[in-house]
Amino acid sequence: MDLNRLKNFITVAETGSIGRAATSLHVAQPALSKSIQALEADLGTQLLQRSPQGVVTTEAGARLYDHCQILFKQVDRARSAVRRALGVPSRPVV
Repeated sequence: MDLNRLKNFITVAETGSIGRAATSLHVAQPALSKSIQALEADLGTQLLQRSPQGVVTTEAGARLYDHCQILFKQVDRARSAVRRALGVPSRPVV
């Protein structure tokens, strides 16, 4: 699983729209769609229910979304821990 694809998935799930997510992520809509399709192929299941009104997560998508929230919190904690170990301030110094 690729972290960029997971981030793309989270953004689509949160915005409810591939178009709005593409704008937010500054990527082309077809590229974002392919990223989501690749994630679905990797997991072997549909993650989003698509309709003309937008997208909603499937049951599998909702479970993945929950795990992604935990995963990205852990990534942020790891980044902060490494910066602290190197003596890099985690916030701007004023």
